[in-house]
Amino acid sequence: MALRLLDVYSLAFPVIVIGVVAGLVYLALRPARVREALENGRLFKWLPAAGWVFVIWSLINAVFYIVDHTYVQTRYILVTAPGLMITILGILLLFFPKMYRLWYPAALTLAVGVSALTVWPFIRNKSLGDQYVQELATYIRTQLPIDAPVAVYGIGEIAFASQHPIVDTGGITRPGAVPFMNNPRAIVQWAKSEGATYYISGDQPEPHAVLVFSKNEPVIGWSLNPKYYAQHQPLNLWRLETARLAARPR
Repeated sequence: MALRLLDVYSLAFPVIVIGVVAGLVYLALRPARVREALENGRLFKWLPAAGWVFVIWSLINAVFYIVDHTYVQTRYILVTAPGLMITILGILLLFFPKMYRLWYPAALTLAVGVSALTVWPFIRNKSLGDQYVQELATYIRTQLPIDAPVAVYGIGEIAFASQHPIVDTGGITRPGAVPFMNNPRAIVQWAKSEGATYYISGDQPEPHAVLVFSKNEPVIGWSLNPKYYAQHQPLNLWRLETARLAARPR
C-alpha cells in the first residue's frame, strides 16, 4: 500500500512529492538552520492552523492506508492534497522567496500538463464507463433473482444503482476480504463463502463460471501515455457455480 500511495501522489500531485523530497534533502543538508527555525518558532508563527491541519491530516491518512491495507484510490487523497500542496508552496515562500518565484510558475505548468495528459481523458473515459456500469446495474436489478448477492470490487455505483445484495471484495464494508485481495482464486472462494452467486470481473473468476452480461468499456486509470486512454477493458458479470456450498478459504 505504501507504493500505491506513492504512485497516486507522484502521478496526481507531483508538486507534493517534489516538495517533500526537497524538504527531506534540505533537512539532511541544513539541520542547524531547520532546528533554528523550529526553536525560534518562525515556522509555527507563520504557518496558520489550517496549514498544520493539512500536514497532520495527510500524515494520518497515509499511516491509515498503510496499516489498514486499504487500496488507495485517488479520490481518497483528493480531499486534502490541494490544501497540502498550497501549504508546501507557502513554506517555500517563507524560507526561499526567490526560489518560490521560479517554482510557482513551474508548478502551475506541471499541473496543467499533467491534467491535460491524464485528468481530462480520465474523466472522459470515466463518464463513458459509468454509462456501461449503469447498464450492468439495470441488468442486475431487472434480470437477477432479488436475493442473489453479487460480488464486486468497486461497490459504490453498482450497489446504489442496482439496489441488490452486494459482497464487497474490496474490503471496505467487509474487512474479511482483505487477506485474500492479492490472491484471485482465494478472493473468489471467499466471496462464495459469503453467499455470492454472481461475480463482476473482467476475466472468468473460476473455470465453470457462466458469462451473463458483457460490455467493453474504456480503460479507467492513470497514465502519462495518451494512447493508454484509447484502450478498452471488459466489464463482465459471471454466474458462479455451487456458490453457497463453497468453504471459506484458508
